[in-house]
Amino acid sequence: MTTTVTILPVRTATEHADATKHLRALMASTDADGRADEIAAQAQLIEAYERMHFPISTPDAITAIEFRMEQEGLDRQDLAKVLQVERGRVSELLNGKRQFTVAMLRALHRHWHIPAEALLAGTAARRPRSTA
Repeated sequence: MTTTVTILPVRTATEHADATKHLRALMASTDADGRADEIAAQAQLIEAYERMHFPISTPDAITAIEFRMEQEGLDRQDLAKVLQVERGRVSELLNGKRQFTVAMLRALHRHWHIPAEALLAGTAARRPRSTA
């Protein structure tokens, strides 16, 4: 028994749209289980195209912290407790006037489960430039 497998290339936006449509049809077909390899191959090509053309950057530490605070309904007082600092220091940290210490980043990772990659990415990027 010979099975015909169709894998569409994904190099352009038009090919991406066609391949995505083709993948949806494969996944919706009644014999999707039997076409698992074809589905996986097409999905990998689509994913590679999307990774190249639609990259998702890791947020900087401040963005990651603010996002987690919003998600969990936490406030600056909660952050001060985790970091073991005064509330005024929290303001300086979130405004980029002071840098987070390694101990602070570890505490955020441990207590709030913020990925280390996000905490270590671009922590200095939002710091204001000194005018001195």
